[in-house]
Amino acid sequence: MLTASETALQLLDIAELRRTRAVLRHEVSQATHWRRIIRARLDLTVARAVLPARLGLEITDQVSPETLSMLPAFGDLLAAARRPGDAFAVDDLLRLRAAEKSLGEYEAQVRRALMRATDVLVERLEAVRAVP
Repeated sequence: MLTASETALQLLDIAELRRTRAVLRHEVSQATHWRRIIRARLDLTVARAVLPARLGLEITDQVSPETLSMLPAFGDLLAAARRPGDAFAVDDLLRLRAAEKSLGEYEAQVRRALMRATDVLVERLEAVRAVP
């Protein structure tokens, strides 16, 4: 038995199916972009929670002074990694993980809809080609 969305696809002509596919491809692209943003925020939230140690302190005998001079000042690194008022919020982490999970599920459903529309379009094009 066909779902309502599958039945609706069957009623579309070839041009409408192509438009539907274009809209679905765009939606997948947008969902993917949002997921990248959320993942990046998640990565930054975790990374900023525990910053790495100061660089260069234990290797002064292994590298040249010129090499050590390439290091940005530790305070500058801290300022770049954390803005004033930044704090590691567990709530942010939980909210970001939930958003990433929901976006992933949404993207998967939109991809399924795109595959269904593609299948119907291919069937319709094959039927048109088969007609003498």
